[in-house]
Amino acid sequence: MMLCIAGTESLDMLTGLRALNLDPGELDLRRYVGVIFRTEAYLSPLAQRTIELLQERIR
Repeated sequence: MMLCIAGTESLDMLTGLRALNLDPGELDLRRYVGVIFRTEAYLSPLAQRTIELLQERIR
């Protein structure tokens, strides 16, 4: 099973897909995310910012 989240306007471009009507709160998309990195290792600016955002989110 594959879940694709898109607007109904994209259904015209794809075959074999159908819209699934869900009531608000019926679909829970929360996910647990973790980050592991080596101490003193290079982290790209994007990785650094991602870690900052995740840390801010848990505070």
